[in-house]
Amino acid sequence: MANAEILYVDNDPQACDSFVRSVKAHGLETDTAEDGSKALLKMAQHSYALVVVELQLPGIDGDKLIEHMHHQYPETAFIVVGNELEQNVCWDTQLAGFVSDKFIKPWNERELVSALHRALELQLLRRAQNQNMMTAQNSILLIEDNPADAALVFEYLSGWSSSQMIEHCTSLSAAIELLNNKTMAVVLCDLNLPDSGGLVTVSRLLSICDTPIIVLSGQQDSDIAMQALRLGAQDYLEKSTLSTDALLRAMEKAIQRFQGDYLHRKLLSNNPDGMVVVDENGWVLFANVAATQLCCEEGGHLEGAQFGYVVGSKERVEVQLSSGKHVEMHVMATEWRGRFVQLITLRDISEQKHLRENLIYLAHHDPLTGLGNRALLSDRLSRAVLHAQRSGEMLGVMMLDLDRFKLVNDTLGHDAGDQLLKEFASRLKRTVRETDTVARSGGDEFVILAENNPDAQSLVILSNKILEIMAASFLLGEKPFNVTVSVGIAIYPRDGNDDKTLVLNADAALYRAKEAGRNNYQFYSAEIHRSTIRKLELESRLERALDEGQFRLFVQLQMGQENISGAEVLLRWQLPDGTLVMPSEFIPLLEQSPLIKSVEFWVIEEACRQLVDWRELGIMTRTSVNLSALTLMSPQLPEFIGRLLEKHSLSADLLELEITERILLGDTNKARDVLLTLKNMGLNIALDDFGTGYSSLGYLLEFDTIDTLKLDCSFIWKMEETPRNRAILEAVVRLAHSLNMRIIAEGVETPRQLELLRELSCSAYQGYLFSRPVPIEHWQQIYQQWSDCGSYEKRVGCS
Repeated sequence: MANAEILYVDNDPQACDSFVRSVKAHGLETDTAEDGSKALLKMAQHSYALVVVELQLPGIDGDKLIEHMHHQYPETAFIVVGNELEQNVCWDTQLAGFVSDKFIKPWNERELVSALHRALELQLLRRAQNQNMMTAQNSILLIEDNPADAALVFEYLSGWSSSQMIEHCTSLSAAIELLNNKTMAVVLCDLNLPDSGGLVTVSRLLSICDTPIIVLSGQQDSDIAMQALRLGAQDYLEKSTLSTDALLRAMEKAIQRFQGDYLHRKLLSNNPDGMVVVDENGWVLFANVAATQLCCEEGGHLEGAQFGYVVGSKERVEVQLSSGKHVEMHVMATEWRGRFVQLITLRDISEQKHLRENLIYLAHHDPLTGLGNRALLSDRLSRAVLHAQRSGEMLGVMMLDLDRFKLVNDTLGHDAGDQLLKEFASRLKRTVRETDTVARSGGDEFVILAENNPDAQSLVILSNKILEIMAASFLLGEKPFNVTVSVGIAIYPRDGNDDKTLVLNADAALYRAKEAGRNNYQFYSAEIHRSTIRKLELESRLERALDEGQFRLFVQLQMGQENISGAEVLLRWQLPDGTLVMPSEFIPLLEQSPLIKSVEFWVIEEACRQLVDWRELGIMTRTSVNLSALTLMSPQLPEFIGRLLEKHSLSADLLELEITERILLGDTNKARDVLLTLKNMGLNIALDDFGTGYSSLGYLLEFDTIDTLKLDCSFIWKMEETPRNRAILEAVVRLAHSLNMRIIAEGVETPRQLELLRELSCSAYQGYLFSRPVPIEHWQQIYQQWSDCGSYEKRVGCS
């Protein structure tokens, strides 16, 4: 390629393609060669500014190729690539003096392109410097205010050149004015001048000119002269030992060293990373601006000072500087002013380190509460178990869950829920010991890992403290809110010998605490173990129950004042061996399963099919089915029911959909819209289990789509206990009547209950007093018996 500035030498075709694509994307043109011979041939045909060489080449090795090209083309810049071992070998050899950079495969494209630009700049500097040195090769500046010493220098140089080629200044200011207008080959400078003295003289000269400086000093100034070398002077000569040979030899070497030194300085000065050159005693010979800014306070200097962070050669370490910044420090041996030194690269990684520390923190902590997360808990628990196995100590795992947390989220919003979680976490941290680990494992679930050999009694004390801290209300959205917590406890080694078993058993104990009414703690036990195994077994079987036809429908009578007013369809699960699983066992599992929608759609379809069968027998009665929140909110529900009603030519008012108050606590607007759609189809809507948990008369006013209110059995059973209970029930019934709702009393078991409910003018009654739930195929018989007798009293008479 005629306009290519770069030659890439590598026998790996994929590496060549990758290199060409990388540099071309940044506007650089490149040629490639697969071995040293082809590279030399291309170099002879086209002089490249930069050659990038893979060290392992067939035929001529990469280091030999670079050495050969450097002697033939001294202005060419070189970069090497290879594996890490090869790179270190390269920098330990003489190539370090004229290889500007190195890269380990696979390279970072941004860093590679940046290095290519720096190397090309180096090549231009070499060319410009060579031209300048050719122009100024016979020009010498002597800065000396002592006439005798100046005459001596002129005498020593008289055999080398005429006096017209030597400029003489007696002050620093005159010398600076001259240097600003003329390029010199070398500067010979006395340290003590009328307008400047000591290191200040050298520093000012270095700041205004790119010229090698040789210090002329007296014996008493030798220490200062050595410091001048560290600042950047090329050499120093004592006036008492001055001779023509010594002077000429010092100037020749100074000019040669300065050419390399000049290029080094320019290259390192433009490097965005901090670059520091340190001698064998730790003195800083050179530091670029980036290094000075990293290591020093404003106005400070590194050059001429001791570098306090020297590490072994070929090491790459992270160091925190006295400035507080974190740097990645890489040290390698190289040549500087004719001697081997350490070139130290300082890359500011403060931001990356801060980001990395944040990522590590976030990987092990919950961002909302600041507590450890599941990952941190798992790590600490596994370590604690190992320690306990060696020491024979006990440890406790406590699983905590906020009771009815979903109610807070659904009624007050997620911001209030987050506020509750943060406040609860804060209370927990103040309650546990410093040695305990508190973690949020997800949602509203927290875990405490109690170490240092806790016994059951100490865990009881801690559990009671946790229950006590919940007594104070939580201020959520400027309103007080009372929340309780349930706790499950497992102890090592009694309840498990490994971390997973302990967590599983603590969770099982938590589940039992929930079943026991919440706001309590439970220790894991053999009974809980059996219950957990049973739960897992049922969950596994539940996945196949619908497909294998294991679900059956039962029905329970709803009796009006004088005749049958309806029936409720109830789901039952019969195992292949004929065993019926209690609803209290499988319904909660089903409600937590994605199967719930499919099962309830099946129930609706079967209920509609049964209504058709009953219609043919002359039985026309309203039939209700229960719906979960997931099914009610399903977009397919209205269309599904509509198709069934049309398919079977059923009147919509024969079907009643029962929902619980909990459904109304979720997305209220969506629930209202869905219920309105179903209501407009002609379906009846019943609010089931009214009087439990979340009861609010406000829902009766807000949801005008509700046709039927079903009083929970707990309401019925308590109405005889006190006049207050009856008064509350009477108020609810009156309100429902005023809203034109039907009222069905559930759980009616005694004639006395029936008598009291009739006095309240309930619309219908449901309970064991009339009929237990029976298989749906027996409904015709139950219906016929109660149709023949009518009311409960007549039914008693019939029997």
